[in-house]
Order: sequence, then structure tokens, then C-alpha cells
Amino acid sequence: MPLVEAAFGDMQRPANPALCIRDVAYLPAGGHNVGFGDADDTATAIDYVITDNFEPSLRSTLMLKLVRDVLQRRLIDVLREREHITYSPFADVSYAGRPQQTFAFDLNVMVDVSNTYVADSLVLAILADLRTNPIPASELAQLKTSFRAAKRQSLSSDASSLWRATLTELVQNGIEPEEYNHYDDILAAITPGDLLAACRSWLLTDNLSRLYIGPWKPKTR
Repeated sequence: MPLVEAAFGDMQRPANPALCIRDVAYLPAGGHNVGFGDADDTATAIDYVITDNFEPSLRSTLMLKLVRDVLQRRLIDVLREREHITYSPFADVSYAGRPQQTFAFDLNVMVDVSNTYVADSLVLAILADLRTNPIPASELAQLKTSFRAAKRQSLSSDASSLWRATLTELVQNGIEPEEYNHYDDILAAITPGDLLAACRSWLLTDNLSRLYIGPWKPKTR
């Protein structure tokens, strides 16, 4: 990464930037349940979308990704491995740093119609648990190891497309290249308590909406 800093770190911010800098994006309130028909009357596909604003930084984006990976683990552990009601639940996060300062978690679950209400209650219980209990330190350590491996791969000399994508992400999210040079230290400093605080702020059911396909009528929260 020092080479990246040498190339980009001394670039001067233009006095009149060409990009239109808008205010922080306004997000509508959550709590919506939107159905898209029931093409398959034997199954229900549900997307749980949680949106909010955040303060862009490398630490924030790392924590968004860590929460995403914890959500993915919980969906698999609870819905697939323990309850056996779905095969491939999926969690993802998208975010836009400057100027929008928004993120969206997306949890995708497909279940048999008879298991829809059970799956819905389990997903809400997972969110509640992450807002209440810190993840084990050993689990966080495993996730950090995978993050460090992904970083090494993205900076490999024979993976130019990956480090170009990394630079693009930094610029788009208002992160200075020199901040990325402290990636390992910033990642190491994140604690289970930090993630608990993030979950309490980010995983609010007030900011959650359900988008679904199938013969299902969600219960009003």
C-alpha cells in the first residue's frame, strides 16, 4: 500500500470539485411489508432490508462487513443447520460513503410456505440476539483472519483488478489511501463490544422492511 500512497497521497483536492456534493441522503422509515405476488404457492422468498445512515470511515466499513458476516453465520446456523427449514439463506450489505452516507443490510430467506412464520420469527430473534449479546471473541478472531487474507489477496501484484477495485471503493466512500495503510491496526482494535454497539444502532426493527414473494401475510409488528 505505500506505493498506492505515493501515487495518490499527494494529490491535491481541487478548489471546485466537478462532482456535485449533496447532503446526506434521506432514508424513508422502515416497517414496510411489500408483496410481489405468489408465483409459487409452495414457497415464500423474503428479503429483510435494514437501512440507515452511518459516518464513513475505514473502521465503519469494516464493521458493516463484520456484522454482515455474523448475520450470514447466524442465518446458516439457526435456519439451516438447527431448524432445517431453508438451504441457502444469504446476508449482504451495500453502502455508499460520500456523500450519501447510507447502508443497507439484505437478508434473504426462502422457505416452504408452512415454515414462513417460523422463519420470520427466527430472523427477528437473530436480530434481537445480536442487539443484546456480544459475539464470542473467538468468532470475531476467525472473521478478522479471513479479512486479513482477503486484504493480502486484493493487494497481490498479480491481481491488478482487485487492487483497482479496492482503490475505487476507498475513493467512493471518502476513505483516504493512507488510512488503508493502517488497515490491520484498525481491524485489530475492533472488539465484540464495538460490534454489539453497532448492532444496537444498525439492526433496528424500526428500520427493517420485508419484501416477499409468496402467499404470505406478515404479522404487523
